[in-house]
Amino acid sequence: MRRLLPLLLVTATACASEGGEARPAGSPAAEEGTPYVVEIRQVDYAYAMPSQIKSGWVTFIAPNEGTEHHVAVFLKLPEGVTRADWYAAMANPEEAPSAEWWGDMTDAGGTGVVAPGLTAETTMYMEQGLYAVLCGVIAPDGTSHWVKGMHITFEVTDEPSGAPEPTADIYLTLGENGFEQEGRVTPGTHTVAVHFASQPPGRTHDVHVARLEDGETLDAAIELMARPIEPFPMNFVGGAEQGPEGRTDYFTVTFEPGRYAWVCHLHASSGMAQEFVVE
Repeated sequence: MRRLLPLLLVTATACASEGGEARPAGSPAAEEGTPYVVEIRQVDYAYAMPSQIKSGWVTFIAPNEGTEHHVAVFLKLPEGVTRADWYAAMANPEEAPSAEWWGDMTDAGGTGVVAPGLTAETTMYMEQGLYAVLCGVIAPDGTSHWVKGMHITFEVTDEPSGAPEPTADIYLTLGENGFEQEGRVTPGTHTVAVHFASQPPGRTHDVHVARLEDGETLDAAIELMARPIEPFPMNFVGGAEQGPEGRTDYFTVTFEPGRYAWVCHLHASSGMAQEFVVE
């Protein structure tokens, strides 16, 4: 959701706090071949996560403990830009895009939009470097969450996680022809591989999963993507944020029977919105 930033610049408030936990799944100590899990706690309006994590395959678990939808958009900061540079820029959002390095940030994935009380889970191969995280959802008062202080930084070190690449049972290719899906979504837990086949310059693809209850429509989800302001007309249950072209990220969702949709934030109105039924 990075491309919305210049449209949402108003005065910032407090910065997010850093904390949280990095651990391999099911074990207090890292073991070769086990997932390496990093928690990103999401509240209104802040994140808490470790300030340093390992490189390689990382599974980000992002519980939403707030009362509004949240998303964690990752941006890789240019070499030489420091945490202090980031927080200095974000202290005055109206001037942030004028920072000489602002346009050199690169999309680096992130966890999908997730409703209050739910948890997003996304696995990505993380390269060494300094990253920023921000939330592009808009609060009911019209102010973006990141402007309210929902942003944070973390460093990926050169220490390898040793975690394996996930195994998927659903495959989504995001490209010029929209979503190309392999595999059928059935009730239960699925891991979805998201391959970013082509990325239009300045308008990166992503995918978010909307759960459509009775009376909720795909058209409403498409309209929401044009301006993701609370209250949302339906709940989202995760996905994969804007990844670099050629990369494959993974996300895991437990599907109950019902209606759902794959939705691309920046391209929903151009046809990248697809409803499907789980039965």
